[in-house]
Amino acid sequence: MSTLNLYQRKSNFESMLENTYHDDQGNTVYTVHTPLAMSMNRTTTISKTIRDPFGNARTLAAPAAEGSTANENKVTLDTTRNSTSCHDDDASLASGGEHKSVSVNDKPYVPHDVDDKNAPLDSKSAVSKQSGNFDRANFEYIAQIDWKMIKSTKIRFATGQRSGKEIHVKDLFRRQGWGAWGRHHIFTGEDGKEYKWRMVRNHSEMVSNDSSKTLIAKSHAKMLFHSKQNPPRLEIFPTGLHMVDEIFVTFCYIERMRQAMEESTWLS
Repeated sequence: MSTLNLYQRKSNFESMLENTYHDDQGNTVYTVHTPLAMSMNRTTTISKTIRDPFGNARTLAAPAAEGSTANENKVTLDTTRNSTSCHDDDASLASGGEHKSVSVNDKPYVPHDVDDKNAPLDSKSAVSKQSGNFDRANFEYIAQIDWKMIKSTKIRFATGQRSGKEIHVKDLFRRQGWGAWGRHHIFTGEDGKEYKWRMVRNHSEMVSNDSSKTLIAKSHAKMLFHSKQNPPRLEIFPTGLHMVDEIFVTFCYIERMRQAMEESTWLS
């Protein structure tokens, strides 16, 4: 088995909140979308590409973000909203500032900058209809992150063993040890094994939480030189290919926290 590289299409100060990720062949694998919010409490929706050789649309729309109405988003998952108040030390850092957004409404979010010109379009594909020049990809909602300033940030899952569950990050992760930009985060994967996200100086990396410390995934920052040829990416090693979605969702949270801590340090 080979390594999976997930490259960011955009690199800016909100790249962890608004981006698309493609593989070595240029195929879009994930989208990350965070709409504009009136407060610092924002919701990030993570979607995955499903490639249908027949061009038939297979999508699972994201549930409504907190504070929106049923008409604004098509809710397809029953989730239990937990209103337990718990302070999240990092939430105010991670929520970021305001930026231009694209409304999800009742359709899956389709990034405007994904363009596979060589792929044929199919009029029966819901995504092809709404996006014009686009590849034969349909998007499936897999998770949402509710960033909170005061209460604990929550992650809602739509796939895997946690499907339909809403989990506070304080319950999903336990903190242990210190890295350059914050504490390391440990979680139990769906395979029953423990994994640790380590906050390294210029990147985050995930290892098995045992004596072997096997490297599972690693982020790579943008290179100062030839940045277009070397965009930021998440590298997932063969040891992690059985849990790619888990790695990506937790990476979106961890790397945003690491970057927020790094940014706050440089600005102070």
